[in-house]
Amino acid sequence: MNIARVSLSVIAATFVVTLALTCLAETQPAPGPVGSPEGAWQSQIHWIPMTDAADNHHLLQARICRPLGDMPSRFVVIAHGTFPDNRDAVPGRCEAETTRWFLDRSFVVVMALRRGYGATGGPWVEGIYHRPGDDYLRPGIETARDIAATVDYAAALPFVRPDTGVVVGQSGGGWGAIAYNSLPHPHVTALISMAGGRGQEVTKDGLSGVWRPDLLVEAAEPQQHQCCGSTAKMTDLSVRQSRRRFTMPSPKTAVR
Repeated sequence: MNIARVSLSVIAATFVVTLALTCLAETQPAPGPVGSPEGAWQSQIHWIPMTDAADNHHLLQARICRPLGDMPSRFVVIAHGTFPDNRDAVPGRCEAETTRWFLDRSFVVVMALRRGYGATGGPWVEGIYHRPGDDYLRPGIETARDIAATVDYAAALPFVRPDTGVVVGQSGGGWGAIAYNSLPHPHVTALISMAGGRGQEVTKDGLSGVWRPDLLVEAAEPQQHQCCGSTAKMTDLSVRQSRRRFTMPSPKTAVR
């Protein structure tokens, strides 16, 4: 009798574990597109595979928008900024002004959520809060890793011309675009950093200016033997906002 009860308990436990694993597998997205393109701009969610420095695998949620026509097109990767409410982030919309600007000029637009943002989830590797002595290279490189995975995925799409990519980054994404310039990027012909920077100070009144602007500048200086200056592969265009407190304080360090 006891043996029968034990056997039933083992069978029940096995069934529960199997069911749980099955449900977990069903909730995990698969790399690639989801469903069918929708609307005039063929909006579609994609899951982009990304491997980090520790060889862990991630999937970045992205929206891809396509211009009118069936010919293979140039592509642009738009890297979003860094913000505290990262878990609520969603991929950009095809109808947004910046997206439409590129679509109207026959670009495929790829907008991915980096690790730690929205449905991409996982650890927020790039972070936002900085402390004394921080260097700004690590978060820049982590952002650049996600940009690189997005570029490589976009370049392999059948409706894209693979050697015509443009990367546009804003704020923290702009800092990542500068760092991405230190990595090999055979599919990219232009890099644009819009108000690129990071490292806000946390005060009792909320987020303030850059915690250590001297270190931010140092990380971007061409003469420094660090990622974002001395190993840059091409000239990048950086656009600053005069009233923005989250960017590098000197134009000469941003535009090279």
